[in-house]
Amino acid sequence: MYDTAEYQENIKQFTENYSQISTQAWQLNSQFLDGYLKRQSSFASELAESGLEYFKQLGQGDYYSKLQDFSSAFNDDLKNRYNELNEENVTAYQAHQESLEEVFESLRNLDLSPAPKAATKSKPKAKAA
Repeated sequence: MYDTAEYQENIKQFTENYSQISTQAWQLNSQFLDGYLKRQSSFASELAESGLEYFKQLGQGDYYSKLQDFSSAFNDDLKNRYNELNEENVTAYQAHQESLEEVFESLRNLDLSPAPKAATKSKPKAKAA
């Protein structure tokens, strides 16, 4: 048999730990998504500004060759910034995954199995005379 009180205490401890771990995981997810959205919106803002500058330059272009050079430079810059953004997102995601792994590792290490009740020695029954 198992000690019911100890088993209940184990379940209670597990529930408390799970609650704390879930809260930590939620906070980590929120932080990751907040950073992700900031990076994405910053990139979109930069892209909009670059696009406006690009169209200004197109309107002021005197020679076709200058426009072609500017267009190539704009495309190269955009490609480089996109690649940087992608690398930042991948790095942030990997760090996020590692953080979650650390948080959930403590949950995996919880032992819920109750200890068996200590065996009680029974007195030998007296023989009837």
